[in-house]
Amino acid sequence: MRAPLLCVAVTLASAASLAAAPVNWPSASQVTAILQQTDTDLGGYEITGAPASYTKAAPIILKYDYLWSVGATFTATKHGGAKIVVQLHRFQTDLDAFGALSTQRDPKVPGKAISLDRPTPVLAAYWRGNQLHAWRGPFYIAFLPTKKGSPDDPAVVELARTLLGKFPPMRENPPIFAIPAQRGMIIETAGFQRREVFGRAALRNAFKVTYGRRYPNKLDATMQLVLFDAHNASGASQTFAEVESYLREAGIARPVPALGQGAFTMRHPTHGHTYVMRQGRYVVMLQQVKMAQAAEGVLRQIGKNIRLSK
Repeated sequence: MRAPLLCVAVTLASAASLAAAPVNWPSASQVTAILQQTDTDLGGYEITGAPASYTKAAPIILKYDYLWSVGATFTATKHGGAKIVVQLHRFQTDLDAFGALSTQRDPKVPGKAISLDRPTPVLAAYWRGNQLHAWRGPFYIAFLPTKKGSPDDPAVVELARTLLGKFPPMRENPPIFAIPAQRGMIIETAGFQRREVFGRAALRNAFKVTYGRRYPNKLDATMQLVLFDAHNASGASQTFAEVESYLREAGIARPVPALGQGAFTMRHPTHGHTYVMRQGRYVVMLQQVKMAQAAEGVLRQIGKNIRLSK
C-alpha cells in the first residue's frame, strides 16, 4: 500500500523545529573516507578500486548548482557478486540536491516510505527498479546496480543503510516546502527546477507539485502547482510579468480580483485551465485545473502559508 505524499509541510518542513546547530556535511575527502569505512564495516561487500572524486557529472546534474561528486563500485559477495555503483553528488544547497533527485523519479510510481538508516520521508528516497535514489541535505546519493532487478533489492538496502548511517541526519528543510496547500489535498509528486522553467531564462527557482487522486495503476491528477521563489517582492513582480508574457503568447488572460497581490486566469493549449497569483516573494501557478472553485481555495491557502512563512 502506498504512503501518500500528504502534508509535505508536516512531513518535511517540520524537521526545522529540530534544528540546533548547522550540520557539518562531509567534504569530498571525508566522503571518500566514509566509502572506505563502509567497505571495512560491511562484511560481504568489497570496493572494486579506490573511490574517485570528479566534477564532470551528467548534464541533468549540471542543471543545478552542483559542486562535486565521489563514486565507487561495491561488489556484494554475500549477494551473489552483485555490483553496485554508488554516486554521491554534492550541491550548493539542499534544494538543488532535492531537485537533482526529483529528476530521476517516475511520477507514475506511488511513493512509499523506505526503511533506511532512519525513518525516511516519502519525498526523500525512492526506488526506480532496483536503483535506490536518496536525498540527504546537500547530497543526492544514488545506488545503481549494474544489473536490472526489482525494488527492495536486499544487496542495495544493506549497503544503503550502512553508508547513509555514516551521514548526519537532515536537521532542517527548505522553507519553500511549507508553502504548498495540503489541507484536503494529496501531493503525488514534487520536484525543483533551478533554471530555464518553461524554456525561459528569466524563470528560475520553481518548486513543482502535482495534486491528485490515485487509483490502482492510474494517476488521476487534478492540478499541478509551480511555485516560483523570486527572493523578494520586486523579483516576484518581474517573474509574474514574465509568466504572464509567456502564457499570453497562446491566449487571453482574465484578471481575478481579491486574490493575492495580483492574479489572472486563462485557458492555455499546453497548461490547460491556468491560474497565476503573486504574493510576497512568490509567484504561484496552478495548471490543468478541473474545478475553478477548488483552485481558488488552494491559492488562498497558499497565500496564507506565504504570509505565515515570513
